[in-house]
Amino acid sequence: MAFDEIEEKLQQIIEDFGPNRPPHPEYPFWHLHSEKIWEIPQSHTVPTTKSGSASRKYLRDHKIQGGFSMEAFDLLTADPELLEQAAMILLDDNYPASIHQDVLDGVGLEIDVTST
Repeated sequence: MAFDEIEEKLQQIIEDFGPNRPPHPEYPFWHLHSEKIWEIPQSHTVPTTKSGSASRKYLRDHKIQGGFSMEAFDLLTADPELLEQAAMILLDDNYPASIHQDVLDGVGLEIDVTST
């Protein structure tokens, strides 16, 4: 997916559930590729700052694309329970249980948190 296609939705998610500071949707899009589950095929062409970040404007204007690595995508689509487990770990590590369903709804995942 191209950054410019998900920038607005990602910004909204960060505003709704992220830290209380100006949102930077370029940060997760760009920095996830260092985790090896996210790939940005054109990453070698993207200029970065001293901190290693990419410019939101550059990502948008050059339609830089990113997405799960094929291995991660295949694992997550082949095993719905793995996706649920990963989502719940992220939720448990980062959010109070009282807003787990709100976060899931915000990102469009249909997981029943009452059964986990």
